[in-house]
Amino acid sequence: MVASDRRSAPPGPPARRLPGIDLLKIVLAVMVVGLHAQLWRQDHPLAGQLLGEGLFRLAVPTFLLINGWFFGALGDRGRQRAWIGKLLRLYLAWSLIYGADLVQTALASPQPGWTALRLLLLGDRHLWYLPAAATAAGLCWLGLDRHPRALLALMAAGWLYGFALQDGVPADAPLPGFGDLDGRPWAWRNVLGVGLPFFGLGLLLQRQAWVSRLPARHAAGLAALGLLAVLAEAWWHVQAGTADRDRDLLLSLLPAAPALLLAALRLGERWPPGLVPRETARLAHGVYFSHMALILAIQHGAAPASGTLMLAALTGALLISALLLRSRHTRWLVG
Repeated sequence: MVASDRRSAPPGPPARRLPGIDLLKIVLAVMVVGLHAQLWRQDHPLAGQLLGEGLFRLAVPTFLLINGWFFGALGDRGRQRAWIGKLLRLYLAWSLIYGADLVQTALASPQPGWTALRLLLLGDRHLWYLPAAATAAGLCWLGLDRHPRALLALMAAGWLYGFALQDGVPADAPLPGFGDLDGRPWAWRNVLGVGLPFFGLGLLLQRQAWVSRLPARHAAGLAALGLLAVLAEAWWHVQAGTADRDRDLLLSLLPAAPALLLAALRLGERWPPGLVPRETARLAHGVYFSHMALILAIQHGAAPASGTLMLAALTGALLISALLLRSRHTRWLVG
C-alpha cells in the first residue's frame, strides 16, 4: 500500500498529504476484512454475493492503483528504488508472521514443493498484493514507465490474460499448462493478471493534467457509476450461477477502480485540514496485513456468524495496528 505522506505510509511518499486517499484506504481495508470474513454469505446469500463477489472486489485493484499513483509522484529513481525495497521488506516480514499457515498450506497440497515455490514467489491469501505491486513497480523503475505505449500494451495483455483465465476457461476445466494445482485464483492474482494492469493505470493517471481539473462532482458521479457497474456484473454472475468462482470482476473493475481513486483525490481536496488523522493510512495498512491472522485464529476455535467474525477481526486488527504504531521498533510493519 502506498502512502500519502512521510508519516502515513509505505514507502516513500509525496510531499503533501491526500486525506481523501487516506480515508479511502480505511474503506478498502474494511472491504478486505468483509471479503475474508465472507460477510452474510450464509445468512443473506444474495447480499453476501453482491458484496463478497462484487463491491469488496474493488479493494485490492484500487490499492494497486493508489500505489501506481504515488510511485509516479515520487519521480526520483532513488526514492522509487527505496519504495520497492520497503514493499519487499514488508512482504518478507509478514510472510514470516504468517509462516505457520504458509507451511501448512504447502504441506496440505498434492505437490508441496510446487506450492511452496508458488507461495514464496506470488504470496498467499491477501499477501499476494505485495509481490505483485513490488514487481510492477520494479518493471516501471527499470524503464517501462518511460515508454507509455509499451506499458499500455503490457497492461492490456495482462488484463486480457487474467480475464481469459477467469471467464474463458470453464470452471471445471484445468488451467492450460497448470492442471488443477491449488485451485485457480493465484494464476491471475499476480503481477501479470492484476498487478501491472492496475498499478500501471494509476501511474499513467498521475501524469494526466486533466485529472487535477476534473470537477469533484464529476469525479463523484463517475465513482457512483463505477460502483453500479460492479454491482451489475456481480448480479449478472449471480443470475448466471457463476458467482462463487472467486472471480475478480476485471471487466467492471477496470473503470470502477480508477473512478473511485479520482473521486477520493478530488473530493479530499475540499476537506478542511485535520479532518482525517495523520495515522489513518497506517491504520489501514495494519488492518490489511493483520486481520487474516485473527480470522484464522477465530475460525480455528469457533464458527461465529460472519458479521461477528468481521467485527471481531476488524476490532482486533485496529488494536494491533494502534499498538504497532506506538513503538518505533514495530511501526514499520504497518508502513
